[in-house]
Amino acid sequence: MAKEKKDTRARNWMFIVYPDSAPENWRDILSEMHVPWIESPLHDKDTDDHGELKKPHWHIILLFPGNKSYSQIREITLSLNAPNPQKIANIKGMVRYLAHLDEKDKYAYNKADIK
Repeated sequence: MAKEKKDTRARNWMFIVYPDSAPENWRDILSEMHVPWIESPLHDKDTDDHGELKKPHWHIILLFPGNKSYSQIREITLSLNAPNPQKIANIKGMVRYLAHLDEKDKYAYNKADIK
């Protein structure tokens, strides 16, 4: 039986932007793509398993009208000095995660700060 090819394309993608490494105009770079995107509040109160503060970051969601490959999205994240993108399986759940609405063990950010 032939090996199934892993689907590496998706319409919705998420990645993280760090304030200390992103270009100053990172929002302009995203806006110039003319693709809808969503920005979380600045996650500056997240902690790791040891209670230490994590590096401040934003979660960014890109919403494409058609499927895009990992390599196409990786080009975007490289231009923003951002880590590897991830496909989004559940867009509603991911938007809720931007403010940790369903994460009782994490700091709750104001959902009004989602852009």
